[in-house]
Amino acid sequence: MPYPQHVDEHHVIVNAMIMLNSDNYYPGILCYPSFPIYMTAAILKIGKFIDNVFIKSEPNSKFDLQKYPFYKEYIPVIFVKFFFCIIALFIPITLSIVTTRLCKSVFAGCLTFFFICMSELFSYHSSHYVNIDLVATLFVSINIFFFVFFFNPNSFYKSVLIPGILTGFAIASKYPLGLISIIYLLGFIFDKDIKMFHVLIKFTSIISISIITTVILCPYIFIFFDTWLNDIIQQGKIYSNGWPGYTVESGTTNFTLQVKQIYNQYGFMFFTFFLIGILFFLVKKSLNGFFILFFCLIFISYFSTYSVNLVRNLLSVYILYALISSVGFFYLTTHINKHKHRILIYSALALVTFLSLPQKKIERLISLEYETRNVLYEYIKSFLPKGGKIYISKEIGLNINKLDDYNVSEINFLNEDKKTLNPSIAKIANSKDIFVYPIFCTDMRWPDGIHFANSINQSINGLKSLLHIQGRVGGSYSYIHLSRPGVQVNSSATSPWGNPSIIVTKGLETSF
Repeated sequence: MPYPQHVDEHHVIVNAMIMLNSDNYYPGILCYPSFPIYMTAAILKIGKFIDNVFIKSEPNSKFDLQKYPFYKEYIPVIFVKFFFCIIALFIPITLSIVTTRLCKSVFAGCLTFFFICMSELFSYHSSHYVNIDLVATLFVSINIFFFVFFFNPNSFYKSVLIPGILTGFAIASKYPLGLISIIYLLGFIFDKDIKMFHVLIKFTSIISISIITTVILCPYIFIFFDTWLNDIIQQGKIYSNGWPGYTVESGTTNFTLQVKQIYNQYGFMFFTFFLIGILFFLVKKSLNGFFILFFCLIFISYFSTYSVNLVRNLLSVYILYALISSVGFFYLTTHINKHKHRILIYSALALVTFLSLPQKKIERLISLEYETRNVLYEYIKSFLPKGGKIYISKEIGLNINKLDDYNVSEINFLNEDKKTLNPSIAKIANSKDIFVYPIFCTDMRWPDGIHFANSINQSINGLKSLLHIQGRVGGSYSYIHLSRPGVQVNSSATSPWGNPSIIVTKGLETSF
């Protein structure tokens, strides 16, 4: 089971566990939509039942909440991660079918699947941690799928009721994605048989149904409306004021940055395919294609009004960019196939496309990235003597289940305040045992935390260094801005960002 790579996984899985343990339906957090947490809770419950009935001899109805970031609730959590992998697979499949319809070509659909999977942002969300953005993107995909295949302005069910429900699911997964309703509004506007008054009535009905659906899926929005509203207002202020390390000037500057980041995701050849895809929509007079493009522009424009650059919020735009690029590539191939030297042209096109990919993407395509906690595990098994005493920082979240041959003790290196070194470390520090601990860091959105992190790191001194594993900062590649790869201080949830940097030393001394 992959180690967690982002603290947002805590908000989804652990809040779901707390909710199940307390036998109420409060999701633990309201600035996040509740539906992904409820969905996770249902999968956890199924996994727990299977674990109790078929695997464990002593059934336990409660979830162990103290094992994050490594979950000893292995079966329930693996069920959740497997379910999210299915969601991740369903997204490109759904949009591939959409592309097949737009281009009337199965080959074009296959291209969409391949292009979406080439997105680092999508692959990171799909494989590294449980998150709400993947669920939200799923319902964006389902809305587009429904619109392309079933939307009918003359049918109440197909133009109002179902679109309202599907939009509600999108909102209940990530609030701003209610903007997906724009495709239904455009569908009404471009239907010559519908008068503008009826357009307003139908679209207002969609919004009303979507709000009702959202409240049903996230009932504590209504129950604790004041709390929810205050959380949303506070979140809006944060987005408006910016976060250190993520701040960008709102408006045109932010919009340009978002477009540049999408461009950098694939390189200039894919951007060329994207432009050719727009040309395809023009030539084929594909309104559906332009509706998808318009949603992307509206969504980017909306986030550009804030002073924050959080690329994960634009996951749905990234995959739709891949869809339009695949349409462009397909359209290009229809012309290349007519040329007598098409094999030579395809070879040159493939080479130029590969070379146009960002260098870091090429490096990752031809090399395997390591997980520092797996490197640590292999080092212990290969080089440390069995039976020896090993003190391991709990904050690393290492899976110690298979280290029975070693005398392993896990201990919190962080004090309860999450700002200082645990005084108990001084009591166990000595010159003969093995100590394993991470570099501590801070999320730059809370820059004061750097003082706590530096103080903790300076308070720990390994006597004889055995191994220093250099980690990688978590989040989608190249976009997240932390002080360094490590374990975050000043956080209620223990949160190793990405692959934390880890130190193994024989002997330890501390200073306070």
